[in-house]
Parts: sequence; structure tokens; C-alpha cells
Amino acid sequence: METKEKNKFMIIPIIFLLLCCIAVVYISYQTNTKNLSFIKLETLNENLITKDNYKVIHSKEEFNRLSFYQEYDELNFNKYNYILVQIDTSACGEEDIIPDSYTIEGNLVSINILYTITCDRCYIMGMREPEYDYYVLPIPKRIQINDVPFYYESRNDVRCPVDMIEKPMIYLYPKEEMNIQVKLGHPDLLEASYPPYQEGWNVLASPDGTLRMKDREYYGLFWEGNQHIGKVRDTGFVVKGEDTIPFLEKQLKVLGLNDKEANEFIIYWYPTLKNNPYNYIYFETKEEINNYMPLLIQPEPDSIIRIQMDYKPLTKPISVREQSLATPQRDGFIVVEWGGSLIKD
Repeated sequence: METKEKNKFMIIPIIFLLLCCIAVVYISYQTNTKNLSFIKLETLNENLITKDNYKVIHSKEEFNRLSFYQEYDELNFNKYNYILVQIDTSACGEEDIIPDSYTIEGNLVSINILYTITCDRCYIMGMREPEYDYYVLPIPKRIQINDVPFYYESRNDVRCPVDMIEKPMIYLYPKEEMNIQVKLGHPDLLEASYPPYQEGWNVLASPDGTLRMKDREYYGLFWEGNQHIGKVRDTGFVVKGEDTIPFLEKQLKVLGLNDKEANEFIIYWYPTLKNNPYNYIYFETKEEINNYMPLLIQPEPDSIIRIQMDYKPLTKPISVREQSLATPQRDGFIVVEWGGSLIKD
């Protein structure tokens, strides 16, 4: 009887010890492993991975086919598979983008990536070309990797100021099909453009507004610029968010947009304006728009309509004099542009 009781009490610490061992193993799989396991690579290729941000490499032969500057003899493919990690380092306003840690949970390997926010301005001429850094991460072969999600975390909590003119669209309506060159006076202020702006746009334009460039068709030229500063003036409009659509339909007609152009303007700006109790709205004059971004077009148009809407969300109405708007001429070779910008002061 005493022996049974003694055995019974001996089983308890053994079970406890087993549970501790299991917990240690489990925790070791859950715990982030800092920096030590990531190996940075120098590669001859600019884009090793086209589908996802990672690739699982199972053998030395497979690894060598990727073309690296040097041999990596420390890689042990008998013991490990390696996750090739591709990190885009060309993000605007960010630097020091590196893999910091990883976590293994079953067949899921999560990678945490740190970066620093710099708030640097980005001057993009056309489409920004991505740049990549590559790392490998050893994972024991017994783990069958199903997915590798990336999680990004900033080292500093910074909110960067942005003074943008958003979504300017340029439409060209020649009287007959012709080649047209369009240039922006301050291309250094560009944040984005489509088709890519490369010392200007050179298009074959049709009277219906269809633009052809390099075997593609477009209906307009898109650009966005930075360093645009709008302000609340003593003239303008104060509009309830719920009244956005009838207000824009009326004023855009006065400003010279046709139904299609006004439709695109409203589709873009209505979701932004409707949720504010009120909006202060000011339409810049052509002189003000030209001071910020001159528009240079050859051959010279007969009519140019440029609309720039500055707006500021309001919790309650303010008192301003109603802005007087004039309807521009719309004849011959017509150029139309519209955009908008948030007033931040």
C-alpha cells in the first residue's frame, strides 16, 4: 500500500516535468528570434521573386540558380530550408527597412519588419521603380511552411504633413486627330503620374478625347503634385456635406465642365465631402493655378479650362462672401483639367 502511494506521488513531478518540457518547446516556437538568424544577400538579379514577397528554397542547387555575388557556405541545406525574403526598400518617406524578428506557429512563419518614417518628399517622374533587399531565414526541415505573412512596424510614431493637389485629370479635345505634346511647368513637384510623365506627354488625340500613346489608349492624363498650399479666404462657399452633389452639379456646369467630366469629378470628391457636416470650398482662378503648375501644350489650344477646388472640412458654418464664378469659352481645340486639395491651416 505504501509503495503504491509512493509511486503515485512520484508520478506527479514526472508529469509536471513533462508539461514543463512541452511548454518550453512550445514557447521556443512562439518566441521572436531577434536579428541573429537573418542573413543579408548580395544578388545579381534585380527582382528574384515576382509573385510573393518570399520564396522557400530547399537545396543548395536551387539557391545557386538565383545568382549571387558570393558563396554563402554557412547555409546548411541538410538541416534547414531557407525562406528567401524580398523587401521593397523604395517606399516613399521610409528608410532602414529590415527584417527584425520572426515567429513560428505550426506551419506559419510570421516575419516582423521594422522601418523608420522620415517624411522625406518624393519626386516621382512617372512610375517609381522598386528596389529590393534580400535576406534568407533558416527554418528546420521538419516544418512544412504554408505561409509567410509580413508585418510592418515603425520605429517612430510620426505623422507626416502632406500638402497635395489631388487627382488632376487633363482631357484633350482637338477638332481633328493630331499629335499633341503636354508639359507641366514644375515637374519637380510631381508625386505621381499616369501615363508616366517623361519630360512631358506626347499623345495622338482624337476629337472624342481618346488619347493614344505607345500602343495604349487613355481617356485622360493624370498627375498629382506636392507643396500646394490652399487657404481659407474671405470668399468661397460653405456647403453642407449632404448638399455636395447638387452644389457641385451646379457650379461645375458654371465652370465649363460637360456632364462626363463633372460626373468623374463628383465620383472622386463626393465620398470625401459628404461625411463632413460642412465644407468650405474655393475654386482657384486660372492665374492661381498657373502660378502653381503652368500647363504647356503644343499645338496651342483655343480654350483651356482649369479647375482647382480647395476645401476645408467644418464642424459648423463660417461667414464668407459667395465667390463669383465665370463660365469660360469652350470652342475649337479644348483642354480641360480638374483637381482638388485639402486646406490644412
